[in-house]
Amino acid sequence: MLAYLFQGQPLNIATIRERIETTLQEMVGEAYDVEVSGSGLSPAMSSVLALRGDGIHVRHRESGREVLFIDRINVGLDLVSALTGKPQFDRVVLDGGRISLLDAGSADAGFSPDQMLRQIGGWLSETEQAFRDGSIEAIEMRDITLQLPAIGRSRNTPFTLSAGSVDYGGQRLLLQLQAKSAEREFAINAEWRDGTDNGRQLSLGIGDLPTSWWLAGEGSETVEGKASNPPFIDANVRIDARFPFDAELQPLDPFVKLQADAGTLHLGKRSYAVPSAVVSLSVSPDASSATLDNGEIWVGEQVFRLSGRFDGLPGRTSESGFGPYAMRLDVEAEKRAAEQSAGLQRVEAELSGELDLAALRAVFDRIAISDGEAQFTGIGVAGSAEGISLSLATVKTGMAMVMRLWPDWVAPKAHDWVAEHVSGATLSNLDLQLALPPERLAALQGDAALIDSDLSFKTGFSGLDLDYHRTLPPLKAAAGKLAIAGDRLEVVATNATMTAPGANPVNVSDLSFTIAEMSAEPAQGALSAHLSGSAAAVAALADSDPVNAIRTLGVKPASFAGDAKLRVTATIPLEDDGKVTDWQVAANLAGLESKQPLFGRTVRGGEMEITADARQVNVKGKAQVDGFAARFDLAEPINGAAKSIRRRDIRLTVTAADLARQDIRLAPVIDGPMEVRIQSKDGAPERYEIDLAKADVSLPWIGWNIRRGSTKTALASFQLEQDGDVTRLKDFSFRMDGGRKASGSLSFSKSGLISASMKGIALNKGDDFDVSVARKNGGYDIGVSGRTYDSRPVLQMVIHGDGLSSSGGSDVSLSANFGRMSGFNGQVMESVVVRYDTRGGRLHLLDIKGAIGGELSQISAQAQGNATTFRFKADNAGGSLAMVNLYDKMQGGRLSASLTRNGNGPFSGRVAIKDFVVVGEERLASLTAAPAPAKLQRASGRLRELDLRRVKFDDLKAEIIKAPSRLEV
Repeated sequence: MLAYLFQGQPLNIATIRERIETTLQEMVGEAYDVEVSGSGLSPAMSSVLALRGDGIHVRHRESGREVLFIDRINVGLDLVSALTGKPQFDRVVLDGGRISLLDAGSADAGFSPDQMLRQIGGWLSETEQAFRDGSIEAIEMRDITLQLPAIGRSRNTPFTLSAGSVDYGGQRLLLQLQAKSAEREFAINAEWRDGTDNGRQLSLGIGDLPTSWWLAGEGSETVEGKASNPPFIDANVRIDARFPFDAELQPLDPFVKLQADAGTLHLGKRSYAVPSAVVSLSVSPDASSATLDNGEIWVGEQVFRLSGRFDGLPGRTSESGFGPYAMRLDVEAEKRAAEQSAGLQRVEAELSGELDLAALRAVFDRIAISDGEAQFTGIGVAGSAEGISLSLATVKTGMAMVMRLWPDWVAPKAHDWVAEHVSGATLSNLDLQLALPPERLAALQGDAALIDSDLSFKTGFSGLDLDYHRTLPPLKAAAGKLAIAGDRLEVVATNATMTAPGANPVNVSDLSFTIAEMSAEPAQGALSAHLSGSAAAVAALADSDPVNAIRTLGVKPASFAGDAKLRVTATIPLEDDGKVTDWQVAANLAGLESKQPLFGRTVRGGEMEITADARQVNVKGKAQVDGFAARFDLAEPINGAAKSIRRRDIRLTVTAADLARQDIRLAPVIDGPMEVRIQSKDGAPERYEIDLAKADVSLPWIGWNIRRGSTKTALASFQLEQDGDVTRLKDFSFRMDGGRKASGSLSFSKSGLISASMKGIALNKGDDFDVSVARKNGGYDIGVSGRTYDSRPVLQMVIHGDGLSSSGGSDVSLSANFGRMSGFNGQVMESVVVRYDTRGGRLHLLDIKGAIGGELSQISAQAQGNATTFRFKADNAGGSLAMVNLYDKMQGGRLSASLTRNGNGPFSGRVAIKDFVVVGEERLASLTAAPAPAKLQRASGRLRELDLRRVKFDDLKAEIIKAPSRLEV
């Protein structure tokens, strides 16, 4: 431009703009128009003279679409070179702008890869020549956006050339660029150098290019720098390409290699490693064909090897480098563990059809898959608009072949379950239909479940082994049909066998196994089957974990004889640690001979129906139970179910000795034969209803008992609760003739009674009191309280009974409070407090306080050795002595007495009584009739004058001996 100035030509803005437009037009060719919006001198460079061009537009001439826009071009011009007539540009800077190749590859654009390579070769050659001539020293680029063709992408994200340079040295033109896409940076390096036969070669390296730039769809915006929905394949791809040119700069056969390391395949919530992927393409100069060699892609433990050829379709590919192409692919799939090859898992496939890169679509009109034995044939389509569809069929194959064809990253949950649980099957008339349009692919990537229109798989099978749950016996040699519709799997078997460990096989018929939702967390399988075989074998199945229905009955499966039929239904969680909690079993058993206890009891000659589910076992029938004829209707919780499920209804005749052998000891309360009905309902403890009319019943602590046969009605009922070696009789109720009754609870161990709590006791007419008993240190602490109490049995036992001299019994410590306590001879003591202790089975301490006729009365006793001393202190002496049945003919008086009894002998000691009356004592006559000494003649005479029917005494002091039938004074 300065040459114009020094040649005498005018230099103005229009001249600069014209020169820039002419230069750029020569570079882009006749198919494009160049427009420069403005030009002038640039102050932005350090050159002596710098020119600039603003708003440079390059548009496609036919379509008018813009393909290049540069905000500004700054050119630094060497002033001396301009004066010599050889202008030299020391630096050219392209600052900002955009390059759009959206129309590249379209017929409308008149563009093809072959034409593009010719154009690029020409540009590079001219640029190289400018460097060689010294016309330019360097080219720089900053912040230029490059928009490439979408090629089927739903979201065409551009990338930015953030910084770059073009330099020349060593007979090579070097291009170095830094680019950014989807928040990830990568490099572009190119080298233009000598080639073979005087030609040139462009070597291009791009990496690492994120797949998110091409695969990210709508809605995959980043959140804080991270993709909220990662692409289908997330990897960094390196592209290495060689573009050779002949001496005339005509493109020869290019070679392109794509490789990726450490990628990830995302399928919903699951991710799979893609350790490596390599694809090599050799392309013809006119882009009408390409050869794929040595392609290898790893996904998880599977490797896919690819080779093939792509040929342009006549009249359809010449103007576009993106297809459509006729396609033929050979694929070899192999599963590997680590680095070890598993050759037996190799599958080969041949695919032919049509590939259209512009539409991102592949149509396979022929698919043939083989493992050397079985052969699959079908068709398929994969495209951005079509999604994925596949149709495969075979007449006969094996389950192993299906698993080789089934990548573990396709429907992974179903794949994992089938691989682990299904084996050994021969499949027939297999048909697979897969149809996944784009919206369904997007839904599946979001971890949605398959629907019926997505997937259909049908096949017959024979010899199938199904290990459907780790705790259940597997299904063997099954024959039937299998179908998958979307997320649902159904297996129907007409015959099979099942075998519990250590038992004989059981025949299985009418089996169905359904997984309604394979994608569920966890998936559930519904099982239904009829089983038949020996009773022992069927029982062994019913006793398998987690059913455990037989062991709950307390017997082993081998205890059953004969044949049996069983109906089983179950819901099975399809996870490693899942437990089967929903199942049902129904069985009929006859002639049962149980060698082991059933519910803790020996059963002989049993006929029963058993139904069970995950919570309970129900048994109905009749048998000899522990040697006694019994009928029963039972329900028992299993697998940790609530005890409220337990139900009992057993009727039999037993004795206290029979119960003792069962560690149910009722002594000393009950002894003898009993008619027993054992019941429990709604989880309540077992309630025993016992007819005691033929048994002995005793409450020894309060001196009360009945003898067998002495009453027509004597019924006891209670709830039985077992806790270790402790048997509790809860809600105990006793009733018998005459309104006698008692209620409460008792606890027994192997050594006898350990505690009792009785309420509302009425053992004699008018009784109403409560008793609590607790065993302590080999004896019993007894507490008694109540409104009324007939104390005669206790007084008889304590004061007059022979129990005072017994030894070795259980000691008693009794405390009692009564509102009214009746005694002998119609006497009643009120506000009574009683304390009573024994040692070694003998009375040790007695203390009774209360009011008789409103007067204080106290009776106490203390044992020392074999002697027991009773002390009486009362303001109503007559009432006190009559109440304890020591003397009943005295009225009133103040009593103070100390009487001693040795063993069971009579009472003897000193008695002092004042102001009392003796009524109806016939023995006073002997006192008046007896001869008296002289000094007592006067007194004796006066005695004879008394009315002996009622004699008042002012003061009495005497030594007495009181036996049951006599009184000595």
